[in-house]
Amino acid sequence: MLVIICYDVSTEPGEEKQGQLTRLRDFHARNNAEASKWQAKLKQTVIEDGNVFAVLVDAVRYCSLGQITSGLYEVGGNIGAACKRLP
Repeated sequence: MLVIICYDVSTEPGEEKQGQLTRLRDFHARNNAEASKWQAKLKQTVIEDGNVFAVLVDAVRYCSLGQITSGLYEVGGNIGAACKRLP
């Protein structure tokens, strides 16, 4: 499982940075089983062109922003680049 940390901790003081990383690791450990379930549900919803927002409302309880972003990227690719090309 690929985990991406999207919080820019590089600008935080050492103690704050370590605290954020510790809380993220604890969050992942605490929600590991449920996170996998919600990541799969989120991906399937995107593939089926369903209501992604409704699934996100529940997924954020168990998945970090990095996990959600990674899952969405897997099924949708880099939509940011595609949006920049729109007229």
